[in-house]
Amino acid sequence: VRIDRYGTKGVGETIARAAPLPPAWLLLVNPGIGLSTAEVFKTLDGAFSQPHRWSDTLGDAAELAERLRQRHNDLETPARTLEPTIDAVLQAIAATEGCLLARMSGSGATCFGLYARRAEAEAAEAALHEAQPQWWVAAAPLLHGPLVQSWWEASDD
Repeated sequence: VRIDRYGTKGVGETIARAAPLPPAWLLLVNPGIGLSTAEVFKTLDGAFSQPHRWSDTLGDAAELAERLRQRHNDLETPARTLEPTIDAVLQAIAATEGCLLARMSGSGATCFGLYARRAEAEAAEAALHEAQPQWWVAAAPLLHGPLVQSWWEASDD
């Protein structure tokens, strides 16, 4: 899937404008484990679920978390089967204060937590870095609204 400078997405045959995202913060965590994307795809049992798109604007991070709770990453189960450490990463993220949602990103092994506020994501970053110093941990803002627009405009240069 690609997202171009206009906020559209697709693999080429279908392009649709993406709904704007609300302000939110992420905690990205990678346990330092190599996980083969090809193996994760081979381990997938069955077909991918149908895409779920939404066009309405979500008001805040809690609404985004609720919307994402209604969906899942088809590659998470096969990745967790191949690398059980992902379970520990997701549990550690979910246990941090202020975490609205913990999920695996893409085909793994990087996982993320969704937070409403920067202070919560940064506190979670510090706590996980202290508890698991071998893990790569970073708090980052979710690009949204004017941030995304300025990024697209800058990429035209």
